[in-house]
Amino acid sequence: YAAWLGLPRACAALVARGGDVGFAGGLGRAPLHVAAARGDGDALAALLRAARRAGAEGPRRWRDALGLSPKALAAKAARGDGDCAVDVVDVDRFPGSLEPYVLRGAPVLVRGLGRNWTARQLWHPAVLATRDDVDVQPHPIPHGESFGIDAPPAPATLGAYVRSWAGGAPPSAGGRAGPDDVADLPAYVFAAGAAAAPVFEGADALGELRKLLAPSAAVDALLDGLPGRLHGAHGGSDQFYCGPPGSGAPLHYHEHAVNFLAHGSKTWWLLPPADAVYSVAHPATWRAPPAGALACVQRAGDVLFAPANWAHAVRNDEPAVGVAVEFPDVFMIHHMNAHMLGYDVAGDRGAGGDDDDRGGGDDDQQGGGDDDPGAALLAEMIPA
Repeated sequence: YAAWLGLPRACAALVARGGDVGFAGGLGRAPLHVAAARGDGDALAALLRAARRAGAEGPRRWRDALGLSPKALAAKAARGDGDCAVDVVDVDRFPGSLEPYVLRGAPVLVRGLGRNWTARQLWHPAVLATRDDVDVQPHPIPHGESFGIDAPPAPATLGAYVRSWAGGAPPSAGGRAGPDDVADLPAYVFAAGAAAAPVFEGADALGELRKLLAPSAAVDALLDGLPGRLHGAHGGSDQFYCGPPGSGAPLHYHEHAVNFLAHGSKTWWLLPPADAVYSVAHPATWRAPPAGALACVQRAGDVLFAPANWAHAVRNDEPAVGVAVEFPDVFMIHHMNAHMLGYDVAGDRGAGGDDDDRGGGDDDQQGGGDDDPGAALLAEMIPA
């Protein structure tokens, strides 16, 4: 857990007090794998030092149950394109599931994955401008009222909100919007739960995104069936968004999220967990993007995955409409319940395997032995 939080001193202190740096959880992942997948170099370095002091052999090459080593997980050199500094996969090369990218712990943009989804037609601004049956609460900062930022304008219908900016300059949100007084900052709509239900009705985006997040049989088995149960119980974290050019969201972070853009274009800035910050400063107030941030332009039909605790900010460059779905880090939920709290996660399935089957050859190839239920998963699912 300390490795997941990126706390190098806590990692070192726990090992010094007898913690097992080689302990492997449900995916056969030691703390080294967790720190590497989270992109936290300080925690990874602390754990590597502890492993070497303990006499461990080749800790960088320890394999998890999917055949991944800390070295492979830490190698996050993105294969981007001219508009995006994170991994970019064209829809024609997409393996059909986001699971392998979630397990690697790095952002990915899938170009054109949702280009034929019906939500693109149903959520066109010209259609949304007729939706006076949906009440919305525009705000310059999504959920800004939670941070003490000036109360948003009076509730309006989605149709009235879209009509107010669809034909020209967006309306001012007014008042303070973050640490700088930006009177011309446009309001943004984020709606979830019952407020968003009428917009989701008849659109296929949520169903398509949930298919992408469905766990494989191999990972479900490795985590005692918990991924399948949580996936089946999913609900309450689907957010519809809509905003004019210039609207957006400050740097923030949360659990895993997948974002489908049905209309328009938007720019993302992403920071790994070790550099993540939570802010109320809208991108319109920045003098420059945050140092080290990965910029990425998402276009209509694209799907972007942002891993848990990766800070991200967005600016809508064109009128933007889409949906964001948050979902939990099942590996850590399994670890906390099965290993930290001692719950019987598997129930009548029996306890999950705790074998530390890391392989251990000198090479760093992904994949394990034939008796490893998840060994070939990433090799099969991620294009070369």
